[in-house]
Amino acid sequence: MKKKMGWKWRVSLISVFASVIIPVHAAPPQPCGLYIDANAGLPTFQNNNYPGDISYPNSRSGWNVNLGYRFIPYIAAEMGYTGYYGTRSYDLAINDPTTGNQAGLVKHYAVDFAGKFILPLGQSGGEVFVKLGASAVNANTTVTDGTAAANIDLNDNNKTAVGPYVGVGANYFVIPGWAITAQWARAQGNDRTSNGTLWSAGLLFAIT
Repeated sequence: MKKKMGWKWRVSLISVFASVIIPVHAAPPQPCGLYIDANAGLPTFQNNNYPGDISYPNSRSGWNVNLGYRFIPYIAAEMGYTGYYGTRSYDLAINDPTTGNQAGLVKHYAVDFAGKFILPLGQSGGEVFVKLGASAVNANTTVTDGTAAANIDLNDNNKTAVGPYVGVGANYFVIPGWAITAQWARAQGNDRTSNGTLWSAGLLFAIT
């Protein structure tokens, strides 16, 4: 009769397997120089004060692109653009609460400038980071039904608010110069523009 493998043996085998496989597939950390990353994910909004009721598209998506420069292994600076509207021309709808009719559509985006503080995780190919900076959040409102809009005093308008920008995330370099990246980032606006948050994942490419 075969003897069952104990849990200690199983843990030992898994540890040996991981110690062999992970170093083979991990790539060196990102070299200093210029880089670009692109991400897509789920947007959310907080601190909005729009008239009427708010509704979201059935499928919500947002995207983000960053161009940065890594000065030393621990510090980089970057500028980014976040579109909270995905492939649509809007990311939320404003409705007349009395009739339920749509009164207008709102499209949000943000531009940010941030410092990026990075902690490489040894030679594993992974690193974690924090972003701190400033952003400008823009909300562009378009009336779609004049009657419904008049009922809630909604007009075509374009508003921008400047505030802090924060983010946290991680990169994992699978081959030299290429990494899988995941991050959470918030652009702080005000009650006229909302605060925009994006949970996203994507790819980073080291240009130089």
